[in-house]
Amino acid sequence: MTVSVQLVPILYQPRGLARQVQNAVMQAAAQEAAWCKDFFTTSTATWEHEVKWRWGAKDASGVLEAYAGTDDLIYLFVSGGTRDHPITPVHAKKLVFQWGGVGSYKPKTVPGVMGSQSGGPTGPIVGRMSVHHPGTAPRNFDKVAADEWGKRWPTAMQEAITRALKSS
Repeated sequence: MTVSVQLVPILYQPRGLARQVQNAVMQAAAQEAAWCKDFFTTSTATWEHEVKWRWGAKDASGVLEAYAGTDDLIYLFVSGGTRDHPITPVHAKKLVFQWGGVGSYKPKTVPGVMGSQSGGPTGPIVGRMSVHHPGTAPRNFDKVAADEWGKRWPTAMQEAITRALKSS
Protein backbone atom coordinates (compact mmCIF):
# COMPACT_ATOMS: atom_id res chain seq x y z
CA MET A 1 0.00 0.00 0.00
CA THR A 2 1.35 3.45 -0.92
CA VAL A 3 0.46 6.58 1.02
CA SER A 4 0.85 9.93 -0.72
CA VAL A 5 1.47 12.92 1.52
CA GLN A 6 1.64 16.48 0.27
CA LEU A 7 4.34 18.45 2.08
CA VAL A 8 3.99 22.20 2.57
CA PRO A 9 6.48 24.65 4.11
CA ILE A 10 5.88 25.24 7.80
CA LEU A 11 6.88 28.76 8.78
CA TYR A 12 5.40 29.32 12.23
CA GLN A 13 5.18 27.24 15.39
CA PRO A 14 6.36 23.89 14.02
CA ARG A 15 5.81 22.09 17.34
CA GLY A 16 2.23 23.27 17.57
CA LEU A 17 1.56 22.33 13.98
CA ALA A 18 3.17 18.92 14.43
CA ARG A 19 0.91 18.36 17.45
CA GLN A 20 -2.14 19.39 15.39
CA VAL A 21 -1.21 16.97 12.63
CA GLN A 22 -0.53 14.17 15.11
CA ASN A 23 -3.88 14.74 16.84
CA ALA A 24 -5.74 14.87 13.52
CA VAL A 25 -4.13 11.64 12.32
CA MET A 26 -4.87 9.90 15.64
CA GLN A 27 -8.52 11.02 15.50
CA ALA A 28 -8.83 9.84 11.89
CA ALA A 29 -7.26 6.49 12.80
CA ALA A 30 -9.78 6.03 15.64
CA GLN A 31 -12.64 6.86 13.25
CA GLU A 32 -11.30 4.38 10.69
CA ALA A 33 -10.99 1.68 13.37
CA ALA A 34 -14.64 2.29 14.33
CA TRP A 35 -15.59 2.04 10.64
CA CYS A 36 -13.74 -1.28 10.38
CA LYS A 37 -15.50 -2.63 13.47
CA ASP A 38 -18.86 -1.63 11.95
CA PHE A 39 -17.81 -3.32 8.70
CA PHE A 40 -16.98 -6.53 10.61
CA THR A 41 -20.36 -6.49 12.40
CA THR A 42 -22.17 -6.81 9.06
CA SER A 43 -20.85 -10.38 8.93
CA THR A 44 -22.78 -11.25 12.12
CA ALA A 45 -25.95 -9.19 11.59
CA THR A 46 -28.23 -12.26 11.43
CA TRP A 47 -26.45 -14.36 14.05
CA GLU A 48 -28.08 -15.27 17.34
CA HIS A 49 -24.61 -15.49 18.90
CA GLU A 50 -23.31 -12.10 20.05
CA VAL A 51 -19.73 -11.31 19.09
CA LYS A 52 -17.80 -8.85 21.26
CA TRP A 53 -15.52 -6.48 19.32
CA ARG A 54 -12.48 -4.39 20.23
CA TRP A 55 -11.34 -1.40 18.22
CA GLY A 56 -9.33 1.77 18.60
CA ALA A 57 -6.14 3.58 17.77
CA LYS A 58 -2.97 4.14 19.79
CA ASP A 59 0.49 5.58 19.51
CA ALA A 60 2.83 2.71 20.31
CA SER A 61 6.24 4.35 20.75
CA GLY A 62 5.86 6.54 17.69
CA VAL A 63 4.07 3.93 15.57
CA LEU A 64 0.39 4.55 14.88
CA GLU A 65 -1.70 1.44 15.38
CA ALA A 66 -5.38 1.24 14.43
CA TYR A 67 -7.15 -2.02 15.13
CA ALA A 68 -10.54 -3.73 15.00
CA GLY A 69 -11.28 -7.34 15.70
CA THR A 70 -12.42 -10.06 18.07
CA ASP A 71 -11.12 -13.16 19.78
CA ASP A 72 -14.56 -14.84 19.68
CA LEU A 73 -13.95 -18.52 18.88
CA ILE A 74 -17.13 -19.06 16.88
CA TYR A 75 -16.35 -16.03 14.73
CA LEU A 76 -12.78 -17.23 14.24
CA PHE A 77 -14.01 -20.71 13.23
CA VAL A 78 -16.44 -19.22 10.69
CA SER A 79 -13.89 -16.77 9.31
CA GLY A 80 -11.03 -19.28 9.23
CA GLY A 81 -13.09 -22.34 8.30
CA THR A 82 -12.93 -25.80 9.82
CA ARG A 83 -11.79 -29.22 8.65
CA ASP A 84 -14.17 -32.15 8.59
CA HIS A 85 -14.40 -33.64 12.08
CA PRO A 86 -16.43 -36.01 14.25
CA ILE A 87 -18.78 -34.57 16.89
CA THR A 88 -19.82 -36.62 19.93
CA PRO A 89 -21.89 -35.59 22.96
CA VAL A 90 -19.94 -34.53 26.03
CA HIS A 91 -22.56 -33.78 28.70
CA ALA A 92 -25.49 -35.68 27.19
CA LYS A 93 -26.32 -39.11 25.80
CA LYS A 94 -27.19 -37.79 22.36
CA LEU A 95 -26.65 -34.81 20.11
CA VAL A 96 -29.98 -33.12 19.40
CA PHE A 97 -30.26 -30.72 16.47
CA GLN A 98 -32.45 -29.68 13.56
CA TRP A 99 -31.66 -31.50 10.32
CA GLY A 100 -33.61 -32.32 7.17
CA GLY A 101 -30.89 -34.27 5.40
CA VAL A 102 -27.94 -33.36 3.20
CA GLY A 103 -28.38 -29.83 1.84
CA SER A 104 -30.93 -28.82 4.48
CA TYR A 105 -28.65 -26.22 6.07
CA LYS A 106 -28.37 -22.79 4.42
CA PRO A 107 -25.24 -20.92 5.54
CA LYS A 108 -25.75 -17.32 6.70
CA THR A 109 -22.37 -16.24 5.30
CA VAL A 110 -20.50 -16.76 2.03
CA PRO A 111 -16.72 -17.10 1.51
CA GLY A 112 -15.06 -13.83 0.52
CA VAL A 113 -18.13 -11.69 1.20
CA MET A 114 -18.61 -9.42 4.21
CA GLY A 115 -22.25 -9.72 5.21
CA SER A 116 -24.80 -12.05 6.70
CA GLN A 117 -28.14 -13.22 5.38
CA SER A 118 -31.00 -15.34 6.64
CA GLY A 119 -30.26 -19.02 6.81
CA GLY A 120 -29.71 -21.87 9.22
CA PRO A 121 -31.07 -25.38 9.67
CA THR A 122 -34.32 -26.76 8.31
CA GLY A 123 -36.17 -30.01 8.94
CA PRO A 124 -37.19 -31.92 12.03
CA ILE A 125 -35.35 -32.16 15.35
CA VAL A 126 -33.24 -35.34 15.37
CA GLY A 127 -31.02 -37.14 17.88
CA ARG A 128 -27.74 -38.87 17.05
CA MET A 129 -25.03 -40.59 19.07
CA SER A 130 -22.42 -38.85 16.91
CA VAL A 131 -22.08 -37.09 13.58
CA HIS A 132 -19.31 -36.39 11.11
CA HIS A 133 -19.29 -32.66 10.32
CA PRO A 134 -18.11 -31.96 6.76
CA GLY A 135 -16.26 -28.78 7.79
CA THR A 136 -16.78 -25.27 6.51
CA ALA A 137 -15.04 -23.19 3.87
CA PRO A 138 -13.23 -20.18 5.34
CA ARG A 139 -15.17 -16.91 5.00
CA ASN A 140 -11.93 -14.88 5.25
CA PHE A 141 -13.63 -11.87 6.85
CA ASP A 142 -10.24 -10.55 7.96
CA LYS A 143 -8.93 -10.48 4.38
CA VAL A 144 -12.11 -8.84 3.06
CA ALA A 145 -11.90 -6.17 5.79
CA ALA A 146 -8.17 -5.61 5.19
CA ASP A 147 -8.79 -5.11 1.47
CA GLU A 148 -11.56 -2.57 2.06
CA TRP A 149 -9.71 -0.79 4.88
CA GLY A 150 -6.57 -0.67 2.76
CA LYS A 151 -8.52 1.26 0.12
CA ARG A 152 -9.86 3.77 2.67
CA TRP A 153 -6.83 4.25 4.92
CA PRO A 154 -4.52 6.36 2.69
CA THR A 155 -7.32 8.79 1.80
CA ALA A 156 -8.45 9.13 5.42
CA MET A 157 -4.91 9.86 6.60
CA GLN A 158 -4.21 12.31 3.77
CA GLU A 159 -7.47 14.18 4.47
CA ALA A 160 -6.66 14.38 8.19
CA ILE A 161 -3.18 15.79 7.50
CA THR A 162 -4.53 18.27 4.94
CA ARG A 163 -7.25 19.50 7.35
CA ALA A 164 -4.71 19.98 10.13
CA LEU A 165 -2.34 21.90 7.87
CA LYS A 166 -5.10 24.11 6.50
CA SER A 167 -6.48 24.91 9.96
CA SER A 168 -3.13 26.19 11.23
